[in-house]
Amino acid sequence: MRLSNIKKVELVNIKEKFKIIGIDDEIGVIKTLKVILEKYGYEFEGYTDHAKGIEQIKNNHYDLLILDYLLDNINGTQVVELIRQFDKELYILFLTGHSESAPPLETLEKNDIQGYCTKSNDQSQLLLLVKSAYNVVGMMNEIRLTRNGLNCILESVPKIYQLQPIDVILEEVLRNLLHIVKSTNAFIFADNIFGQEGISMESFFKGIGKFDTDINTFTKMFNPSLMVHAGSARMQKQRVQYEDGVFFPLINDKAECMGVIYVELYNDKNINLLDIFAKQAASSINNAFLHSLLNIKNDELNKTYEIIKSRYEETIDTLRLTADAKDDYTSGHSDRVARYAVEIGKCFSVLNEKDLDLLRVAGIFHDIGKIGTAD
Repeated sequence: MRLSNIKKVELVNIKEKFKIIGIDDEIGVIKTLKVILEKYGYEFEGYTDHAKGIEQIKNNHYDLLILDYLLDNINGTQVVELIRQFDKELYILFLTGHSESAPPLETLEKNDIQGYCTKSNDQSQLLLLVKSAYNVVGMMNEIRLTRNGLNCILESVPKIYQLQPIDVILEEVLRNLLHIVKSTNAFIFADNIFGQEGISMESFFKGIGKFDTDINTFTKMFNPSLMVHAGSARMQKQRVQYEDGVFFPLINDKAECMGVIYVELYNDKNINLLDIFAKQAASSINNAFLHSLLNIKNDELNKTYEIIKSRYEETIDTLRLTADAKDDYTSGHSDRVARYAVEIGKCFSVLNEKDLDLLRVAGIFHDIGKIGTAD
């Protein structure tokens, strides 16, 4: 199902997800509330026994409680106090028989009760308050989702910025991504990491869920339509929706696109958070590749150093043998001087390995002048 079609279904059924519970000792009031609220698309269930109602709230999720202020065996305020012991966020409206019996403002504020409504034949006041509750609860849920999503991003940053193998980082990025949006399927495809000519870097792929497969199988899943949308996200450097998912470009600090993240997304509630997370993911992936490139360069330098050192040792050895060939009588003399110099040097704690090697070379070369002396 396309994302646009899903949105239409959500708009039709959105009130059905708004769960209302009512507690009133008059069964007639409960039946009336059920007829009125379900007529306008709300999901409602009611109880005449306050203890059963409290138990239901404790074991299930509800968005709104419509509570009789003056129950037969207990005051509505006492019921609220019991509920607030385990649920601080439930939106509560009091029902009162007459305006004269309305709860005092101090009671409403103390127990975080959002309002009250008088029982009457006029439905407009009740419906207005319920609609207001629906809007407020929806807004609070959005704020909560955003807050939780941002917390997930903040918690994930230290993990994805650790210097680990690129496969480990990509998997960490995907796991944290799915945790934010409560999805199950996603993948990262990255290449052209540095955006520089002359540097050839292989492409990297990592999938999770149904995309957790090898690159050959993934290539078969990556149909032409997916390719077009992935390319569009890279070229435009902005997210692109594709049926039941979204492509996010991976932009490095040079504003170059390194690849894309794709995640199956059945609603767009956290889509802006994913934009933020994609930027963090791109930065961590770029850092990992820069670190890999640095390691490659360091390895090349170490190999070059070893070659130079080997040539240096060969040159010293050649000169030593040349000096020995000049005079059979003193053959091996320079080697012995070098060995004794090193052994004596070891007696001095201030000398390190580099100093001892310098002594060895000096011992070998101390008679180098013999090469230029006539026989």
